[in-house]
Amino acid sequence: MSGMTEIFFSDENLPERVNTGLTGVKSIYRGRGLGKWLKASMMQYIKENLPKTDYIVTSNADHNVPMLSINTRKGFKHYLQRKSYKFTRRTIKSTVNKIAE
Repeated sequence: MSGMTEIFFSDENLPERVNTGLTGVKSIYRGRGLGKWLKASMMQYIKENLPKTDYIVTSNADHNVPMLSINTRKGFKHYLQRKSYKFTRRTIKSTVNKIAE
């Protein structure tokens, strides 16, 4: 497998909305336009098979410049910003110990 893309939707709850998940290309296959092709094929699939769709929601990490570029060229517009944080188990343990003191 060289790449994949995924969508999520509920025909019962929000038939007008489709959420996209991961669109990714294995590192050895990058730089060949496969991400653009996957995203375009996914959008074509939605158009042909999910006629109730009014809008598509996607998300993107700020540092993922190639996918930001693809999403911008496909017409996606920024509307919500979320922040995620990560930390190590050592940080958790240290913080818990400090709180307990």
